[in-house]
Amino acid sequence: MTSQSQDSLSESDSHSTSSKRYTLLEIQYDGTNYNGWQVQPGLPTVQGKIKEALTKLNHGVEPSILGSGRTDSGVHALCQYAKVTWESDVAHEKIIRALNGTLPRDIRIVSARDVERNFHPVRDASSKTYRYYFSCGRVAPVLARFVYEHRYDLDIEMMKEAAKIFEGTHDFEYFRTLGTPVNSTVREIFESRIRVASELTYDENQPIWVYEVRGNGFLKQMVRLMVSSLFQVGRGKASHDDLRSVLSKSVKKRLGAVAPPQGLVLYKVVYPVL
Repeated sequence: MTSQSQDSLSESDSHSTSSKRYTLLEIQYDGTNYNGWQVQPGLPTVQGKIKEALTKLNHGVEPSILGSGRTDSGVHALCQYAKVTWESDVAHEKIIRALNGTLPRDIRIVSARDVERNFHPVRDASSKTYRYYFSCGRVAPVLARFVYEHRYDLDIEMMKEAAKIFEGTHDFEYFRTLGTPVNSTVREIFESRIRVASELTYDENQPIWVYEVRGNGFLKQMVRLMVSSLFQVGRGKASHDDLRSVLSKSVKKRLGAVAPPQGLVLYKVVYPVL
């Protein structure tokens, strides 16, 4: 997301910078057991677990941690980034080893590197890619936490054509939920497509599909609302023209409810400066 919420403001601004170190962590997680990324009092969150592990590594001193975006409850990540502001001299290799030894097995630190003070994990991202995995039937239990099992048959070809409608610069006012202040609801989508998820499919007669979307930023629950609109097209309950009308705001409503979270993965975040 690109909104300037409290979570996306530079936490380093509130600290003296004389001895600060800024470390960028690359993180993967299964979001099933967490109430999303952002810390919430009394609830298990990914950011909260990482902050606890960092505090232990930092001799009880709690660091600031700023994520590249806020995934919702139940949403996963293969490439989340977080900037840590602290006063530590621990080597990168030890940071990775120590955190992975403390964190639950469904959260993993992939890499660590130091960045400049002014590096911002939200504003400096040139693109983000999300994947939403779904099927039109039951999947193997080992995949059930990561693939949404749709209850109805879908016209995949119609959905593939509809996915292309999202490409370009549009106002996504009716493809978001409220709760996070934003300066603009306009976003640019570089690529939007549906394909067979060959990386997960194990049965040719029961393929798993993936909707993959890459853009310069995303609003709250925007991808899940895009997916639900594609489902409506696939079920014959909405047309390509209906989708265009909502996207152009000539029709002021959503095409469907927010799609379930378990199929969604934050797949990639790109920083030109790294």
